[in-house]
Order: sequence, then structure tokens, then C-alpha cells
Amino acid sequence: MKRVADVSALEEAREKVRALQKKVRSTSRLCRSEKQCWANAGLNPRQCIVLLAVYVLSGFNVLLAVEFLKSKSKRQDMEQPEQECFIEELYLRTELEVLLKVEDPVTAKDVGVRREAVRFIANYKANGFVQEMNCVHGVAPTSLRTAREYLDHCEKLGAPLLNRRLRDHVVDANGPEATSSTRRNLRKWSRRFRKRWCLRYGALRPLDDLPADEIQAKVGLFWRHADWLQGKVPESQVPVFINLDETAIQYSYYSASGLVSLTLSEKPKVMVPKGDRRGGITHVALLSPVLRVQQHLPQVLICNTRKLTKTLLRQLNVNKPDNVWLLRRRSAWNSTDIMVWLIQLIGYVFRTKFSGMGFQPILLMDAASVHWAQPVVRVARLQSIFLLPVPPACTPLVQPLDVYAFSRYKQKLECLFRDYRMAQQGPVTAHAWFHILFQAIDWLRSEPWHQAFSLVGLPNQGLNLHQNLAKHFSGGRLSCQPGRLSPAELATLLPRRYKLVYTDWIGAPEHIMPLLE
Repeated sequence: MKRVADVSALEEAREKVRALQKKVRSTSRLCRSEKQCWANAGLNPRQCIVLLAVYVLSGFNVLLAVEFLKSKSKRQDMEQPEQECFIEELYLRTELEVLLKVEDPVTAKDVGVRREAVRFIANYKANGFVQEMNCVHGVAPTSLRTAREYLDHCEKLGAPLLNRRLRDHVVDANGPEATSSTRRNLRKWSRRFRKRWCLRYGALRPLDDLPADEIQAKVGLFWRHADWLQGKVPESQVPVFINLDETAIQYSYYSASGLVSLTLSEKPKVMVPKGDRRGGITHVALLSPVLRVQQHLPQVLICNTRKLTKTLLRQLNVNKPDNVWLLRRRSAWNSTDIMVWLIQLIGYVFRTKFSGMGFQPILLMDAASVHWAQPVVRVARLQSIFLLPVPPACTPLVQPLDVYAFSRYKQKLECLFRDYRMAQQGPVTAHAWFHILFQAIDWLRSEPWHQAFSLVGLPNQGLNLHQNLAKHFSGGRLSCQPGRLSPAELATLLPRRYKLVYTDWIGAPEHIMPLLE
């Protein structure tokens, strides 16, 4: 029995030795493979052949081959010049027979290598097509158009049947025989393509087509005029910037983004009347970097007669914030009459609320024609309000409300609207909707907004500009030369074809407003 036990123990020991030897051989092969992979710029042998195929089929485009190398390589320490040298050395040391198989595949393995290379080149070219359409032509191409571009490149490389199913989907996608399966398969290909090349499905952001040098010139004049106005404020007074602008407030924020379940048997939805999904009211907002002033600035809501009935107006006037003004008009658009009334109201607020404090208001407004009508400009002179026009097409750069405040204000509105619906579990009535709006305005009046003005260089304190403005002024806010603007320079800050009366901007009648020389 003892001998049998010894034999069994010996066999068990031999099995362990064989298993250990197998692991040693496997580890040795893995080490050799890793060393070879490291020597081949992080590619395995098959990937090296595909890299050569990409290089050859692309017409020896080394940059395209580098993109393939970056997408497959395990090494992250190689710079682009090193990668280019590796590709050229790999091509030179590869046997001619291997290179011929790239052009004329013989075996199934050779066909697979060529197919992978063609697929990558076509994808790369299609991505280049998307980038060209975005940057040069200002167009966001559809998935169908991009798929056609991809298939055209496959055909040019001699592989028209590489993606036969996709070609069938592209041919039938918009035809009368198109099925939901056809469109779904096209969407799947588009989703994979977007994920591979870091694309998103959406619209391009519209911007004014203004040259960089013209932006710099206009913003420089804007800062220069702001500095000149501040210099004309007497030493006994303090200049206070105020920004005025309109923004549209939707009747319903049902589209506020959040979490939506995908596992329910019936897709979740919200019942919103069609009238609440369209249109809105106009909020004429005023913003100041001085919190004491901000709390008393009027906030005007212009509503049409259909939304704001007489009964609702009487109910809201009972408990609305004291700085909110509800205007019931046939149209919710701003007008010259409203602007004249609002300028008079701003002057009244400064005379009554800040009497003896020495505040001199400097009013910023964009180039909307309603802001600069002659009655508005002259009423501002009578109210001793300095005017600072925001240059046309520069509103997203130097208007504090657009740069910083309106986005946060709309987010607050969405949050309040969402919280109300979660608490009430029902539709939002017009009365409740206005009270949600009043809460958001209370938040707007109590927040400090000095950063919104400093990001656009007002006042000139040497602080950092916001990102989009800093692209044009990498050295920070310009130190402008003192002196008032000439009529031609002032005209560049105002709407096109504006009838400028220069004395309305730099002077005033006797006994009404001191002359600004």
C-alpha cells in the first residue's frame, strides 16, 4: 500500500511539473510576442500587414497610415515623426511578395487584410468629408449622405461589394420601398461611425460672419467709449453699468432635460396644450454689477392679451414682486413706446431709491433698432443716463446678459418648473406659471452679477475675459486711448443705416444735462 501511495504522489508531482512547464512556455511566448509588438510600434503581425495595406492603397499617404497606427497601437509614447519613420521603414523592409498580395490578394487571409484596410480608408475619407462640410461649407451632412460618401470610396478602392447590406440600405432608404428595418440598419451604421470618429448628431451653431480684425476693431471702440463715459462721471459720483436686453420666456418648460426611463411598456410623455407649446412672453431684463442697484432695477414682462387676461392681471398685481412690471399688450414684442417708458422708469428709480448716493447709470444695449430710436436716445439724455451701444454682431462677446446671465436664468426657470410639476402632479396653470416666473426673477435680483461684467471687460480692472472673447484678445482687455469717438467711429457701434445725431450722444441742451466734452 505504501508503494502504491508513493507512485500516486510521484505521478501527481509530475503533473504539476508538466503544468508548470506549460505555463513557462506560454509566458515565454507571450513575452516574445510583447517584445515583437513593442518593436512593431505596438502592433501585432497582422496589424502590421494591414498598416502596409492602408499605406499602399491610400497612395502612400503617410498621415492616413499614422491615423491607423494611432487607432491600433498599444504604445502611447511615440510621437508622430517616430510613427512616420516606422511606417516608411516597415514598407522598405517588407518583402515584395507581401506587398503584391495587398494589391492582388491570393488567399482568404489576404482578402481579409485588404478588406480591413479599405474599410478604414473609406471611414477616414468619410470623416474628412464630414469635417470639410462642417468647417468649409457650414453644413451638417445627414447619415445617408455620409454613408454614400463611404460607399463611393469603397468603390474607388476596388471593393464595391464590401458592404453590400449597407449599400442596399442606402439605395432603399428614401425610396418608396424603404422599410423600418432599412432605416434602422442605416441608423446603426451611423451610430457606430459617430462613436468611432467622435461625432455628434445635431445642428451647427450659427454665428455672425464677422472677420476677426473687424471684431477686434469694434470691441476696441466699445471699450474706448466705455472708458470715456466713465471718465466723464464727476469724482463725487460712481459710474454704474446697467445692461438691458430682451429674452423670450416659453409658456411651458415641458422639454427641460432630465432622466427618461426606457424600460416602460408605454413611452412616458407629458400632456401639454398646443397653445402652451408655442409662443411665449418677452422679459425685458436689466442687470447691474452693483447688488444694491440690482435689487431695485425694474424687470418688465410684456404679455399678449390672450395669455394675460384682465382677471389674471388683477390677481397677479396683488402679490407680485415690487420690481416686476406686467404689461398687457396686443403683441408681446418690445416697442419704442415701451422703451421710452422704461428709460423714464429707470431714471425715476435712480432719483428715488438712490438719491444722494451719487450713482451715474451707464446703460448698455445691443444694436436692436427699437433700442436706439430717436425718442429713446433723447429721453435717456433727459434722465441723465449715459448710453453705451453694444456693437452689431458682437452681442455674444460683450453683452453681460447674453454671455453669462440668461443661460443661468433659463436653467433656474427649468428647475422651478420641474420642481412644481413633481410637487403638484398636475398641469401648470397660468397663475402658477407666473408665480414660478416671479420666483426666478427674485433669484435674478438677489444674485451678484459683477462677474458677468468683468468677463466682458467692464469696468477695466485687468481681470480675465471669457473664453470666446479671449480668443480675439489673448493679451487681455485693451488699454484704450482716452478721447471720445468721432461720428464715424460711433456709427460703427450702432445699427446699419442709423441716422446718427451726434449731439444727442455727446452734448445736451442747456439746463437739462451737462455737456460731455
